[in-house]
Amino acid sequence: MMTRYLARGRLVRPGLIAGALLLASCAPKPPETRLPAQPPMVYVPGGTYRVGRDDGPENERPSHLVQARPFYIDKYEVTNRMYLAFIRATGYPAPKTWLPDSTILGKEGRFPFNEQDADLPVTWVSWSDAVAYARWRGCRLPTEVEWEVAARCSSNFAYPWGDSARADGAPVANIAGAEDGYDLGPAAAGSFPHGRSCRGAEDMAGNVWEWVYDWYLPAAWQRQAALGPATVMTDSLFGQRVIRGGSWFDPISYARTTTRAGFDPDYGSDIIGFRCARDGE
Repeated sequence: MMTRYLARGRLVRPGLIAGALLLASCAPKPPETRLPAQPPMVYVPGGTYRVGRDDGPENERPSHLVQARPFYIDKYEVTNRMYLAFIRATGYPAPKTWLPDSTILGKEGRFPFNEQDADLPVTWVSWSDAVAYARWRGCRLPTEVEWEVAARCSSNFAYPWGDSARADGAPVANIAGAEDGYDLGPAAAGSFPHGRSCRGAEDMAGNVWEWVYDWYLPAAWQRQAALGPATVMTDSLFGQRVIRGGSWFDPISYARTTTRAGFDPDYGSDIIGFRCARDGE
């Protein structure tokens, strides 16, 4: 007698099961999801790090220790060229300043910005815009603890390159004034190699402020344990997200690695950009 099998309460012949398996194996496979090419990222090992300071504004105090997991962070701020690839791939709206009358023709259509601005950090992006771009790349925004750890080489350093606002007389950051060669706007990403952090990250001081993931709480450092995980604040009385690093519009004091500020996440600005991060494990 031929053996029968029970399937969903019905008796099924073995030949029918084999046929079903064959059909399933011949079914078209779903398309593979391929992430876009990743720009250069730098690796930051996990460990115990010191963040904040004891002698600065209240929202930067106190200096304390945190535990951070290994992570990667973009070597450069996200540029107009990088953001354009995201727009072309997804149809996401362009920043409002990418006006049609400033376009040039390219092989793939019309560029919504001047080619000479392609390597400038993208600006006029909201926090949500930055998050959307990061997800497209398979990344995320860094936490502000990660951002500070990547920017800061030592607890004794006020800036990514050291404790002095200058490094051997060479320009180290695009800040307010024309001494650094850029007076009225951002510089191309990576224009200040003397200002890179010991991790290898560029432009973490000046050029443009950078969105990070956290909600802004002025007393966030005071509320954190002296030694605890690098947590992300989940609410803000001000409804703002944290920005870090200072910009071309700000004095050098705003470019300190410990400087913290908040900005409405629904708006963009010509002094705010971002970079991406991802887990290192």
